[in-house]
Amino acid sequence: MRLDSFSNTNNTETSTTSLLSSIQNSFNNFKDLTISLVNSLIGVKNSSSEFDWKSNDSFSYSSQPQKFPVELRRVSSISSEGMTLTGKKLPESAQSTTVKSESVILNEKPQKTGFNMLYDGLLKLSNPSFWQRKMSSASDNVEQNKIEAGQVAKERIAVEQAMRANIAGICDKLNQFIADKNVEGIFRGEPNKAIYNKDDNSKLIKAFSNEALQSEPISLSWMVKTFLGEFFPNVDMNELKNILPIDNSDPEALQQLDKVFAQEDFDSLIKEKINASGSEETQNNLQACFASMAEALRLVDSNQGIQGLTKSSIVTSMLPRIIDITPENFISYNDQRGIITDLMANYLIQYH
Repeated sequence: MRLDSFSNTNNTETSTTSLLSSIQNSFNNFKDLTISLVNSLIGVKNSSSEFDWKSNDSFSYSSQPQKFPVELRRVSSISSEGMTLTGKKLPESAQSTTVKSESVILNEKPQKTGFNMLYDGLLKLSNPSFWQRKMSSASDNVEQNKIEAGQVAKERIAVEQAMRANIAGICDKLNQFIADKNVEGIFRGEPNKAIYNKDDNSKLIKAFSNEALQSEPISLSWMVKTFLGEFFPNVDMNELKNILPIDNSDPEALQQLDKVFAQEDFDSLIKEKINASGSEETQNNLQACFASMAEALRLVDSNQGIQGLTKSSIVTSMLPRIIDITPENFISYNDQRGIITDLMANYLIQYH
């Protein structure tokens, strides 16, 4: 059925049908105009050819076939071996040129002219099924994108559920490793990225849900920091600039009063961020993550000889997860990293 048969439908027709009908009508008008032009040109060509044929025929020898000139009769008797009028053979290049027989010419597939190609194209564009296929293909692509986006969203929800459900137990296991002083490379090391891949939802779900992957302190501390990075609202460097002392060229020379004020403001800022992090469950999980960091800091204070575990390794490995460090403010952060590290360590020891 042609799409233009729907041009007068009522207002309940869908926008897609109206669009197809409009496109159909436009192409039908264009097709009719072009076909009319093509037929006109073809008519002129045919009449001209007929005139030429009749003109040539009036001067031809077809009415007197027995009175062909001698030269023409000799030409018609040339053999396929390339004999000349005098009976001698033509050069090799001439021998390779043969005259196609009438049967060969009739059996050859005619080549399409520009008019034929244009006509075929117009017929294709005017076919309702052509546009229906196009619209169907576009609709399929949109639907596929929706399915893929929905799948990613479902995976992301599953990641968050796995993190929230298991992070408390993960922190407990990490605290046990710390108590046993099994902390070699605990906060500086990186687990096997083929298994613990932060950018792969399926691997994140498996890491947080599978107890078999929670058998070493490095992977556990990595999961704790990953949870902080996902759910702790980032601290902006401008917020820290309002807290840190103006003269920080020599942290040791800062007045004690400045340190106290800076610590109080920093503690309040971290507490505000935790309270703004979402549900009570998430807030409790963030507190548990900070508590594991605090346990490691206490171990350092009581035993300075632990290989690879220092206040700096514990805190500075966590700061990039909770502070918004951009290339624009990296120099500023790097200059004040010592003070920020002290503030964070003091907060963890005091409140966790």
